[in-house]
Amino acid sequence: MPSERRPTLYYIHTIPGIEGVARDELATLLGVFVLEGFKTVPDRNGMVVFSTTEDARRLMDLRLAEDVFVLLARVPDIPWGWEGLAVLRERLPRALALNHGLNVLRSVRAIRPDGPLTFRTIARVAGSGQPYRRADLVDVVSKAVRGRSRQQWKSVPSGEQVEIWANLLGRELVVGLRLSDESMRHRSYQKVHLPASLRPSVAAALVQLTQPGNSDVFLDPMCGTGTILIERGLACRHGLLIGGDIDGAAIAAAVENVGPRHRPRELMLWDARRLPLADGTVDRVASNLPFGRQLGTPRELPALYLALAGELERVLKPGGKAVLLTSEIGTLRDAIDQCPRLRLGRHYPINILGQGATIQILDRRH
Repeated sequence: MPSERRPTLYYIHTIPGIEGVARDELATLLGVFVLEGFKTVPDRNGMVVFSTTEDARRLMDLRLAEDVFVLLARVPDIPWGWEGLAVLRERLPRALALNHGLNVLRSVRAIRPDGPLTFRTIARVAGSGQPYRRADLVDVVSKAVRGRSRQQWKSVPSGEQVEIWANLLGRELVVGLRLSDESMRHRSYQKVHLPASLRPSVAAALVQLTQPGNSDVFLDPMCGTGTILIERGLACRHGLLIGGDIDGAAIAAAVENVGPRHRPRELMLWDARRLPLADGTVDRVASNLPFGRQLGTPRELPALYLALAGELERVLKPGGKAVLLTSEIGTLRDAIDQCPRLRLGRHYPINILGQGATIQILDRRH
């Protein structure tokens, strides 16, 4: 009787604040999945640590992850300061599972076999200020990798074959080997970019939180370059995708990005305060709302949000759901309070490239 596969430890990077939503995606994608915990690098990324016996190639289908790593080592109880670096010099070489990590990487993508394997170390430090520099941590980790590989892995400043990420999170070091490439963070469908374009992983989170169904009429009333619409089209089948924007350049970009896929769909130039849609015809809504820095005149926001909320209340079917992203959550909630058939649901504070925002879920009352 064949032996069962041993679970492998992984972690993913997410936008800070959507770790729980990403965990739900992992649970849906993977047949066997054990959550090991959440970590955070403040203002940079969240981390979801998990184990699974599933093929690592399945992880490349994740939509909410910014990057995927196979976990090489976890070193707990590290003292603060220079003593901590000394402890890492002693303990890390024995903890590194380099061969296993490399085998997992090779199951995902080809690695050139000629010559020594080249790697670059990237370090992140979270917690109270350490007396040493990140470069000192990079040096310790790089030497540990070279020693563990018996000098078969060569550290280089650029042009590396693999990336080693060292995350010092308080008193614990988490070391991973990056499995994903740039296409996970920057989707290949993004042909045209405009300022304030939404990160695809956040767009995917908004879509997932709408709980999409195969026959939904799905609306993004302020669709920009179309990222949310594309992520909805990729999530599952749909009845109709509808997107619109007041900016002609944004609609032109959305048409280019969406291309001939994800039909049936409609992209229109409109003012979201006056949607050309019949009452009660939309099942799900997701949108990245404009806010002060984008508009340039924050005083316009209360009137804009109130008009949009009124239109969502009108076009959503009873039991419909909207998921909205904004940095002006108070203004949005004030608008929703004036729409008796809309009900505030769960919210998720997130951080996008250092800027705070909130994902707010709304339900249309029956």
